[in-house]
Amino acid sequence: GDRGGNSFKLQRKDGISELHALWDSVVTEYANDWEEPLSSSSWEAVGAASTSIRNINPRGRLFLTSKNPTDWANESFEISKDFVYKNIEEHKWPSASYISTGKKIAEQRLAYGGYRLADLLVELWGQEE
Repeated sequence: GDRGGNSFKLQRKDGISELHALWDSVVTEYANDWEEPLSSSSWEAVGAASTSIRNINPRGRLFLTSKNPTDWANESFEISKDFVYKNIEEHKWPSASYISTGKKIAEQRLAYGGYRLADLLVELWGQEE
């Protein structure tokens, strides 16, 4: 394999030089990591990113049917086969179409993860009333 995209090299841009880093950056949407520990301005940026992702991907529009982490992993595996490794070449920068579609997919996956984590925490600790 390619070590989860780490060995799939891309033309360097904005500090991104391999496929894993491209997807970690939410397909260039957040190419620069926030400083750690988070400053107040970084917290604001994270909050704004979260709000934007939730507004674009509201819970009611997503299909959150399974509570099984194996199913979640299989969803991501299918996306990697159907999109992540298609229409992209090593040592080249992805097309504008790939970047645009990839951002939408990555943000949706983040929304799924956030909603699933919230559901798990409510299941474990109950919902505050």
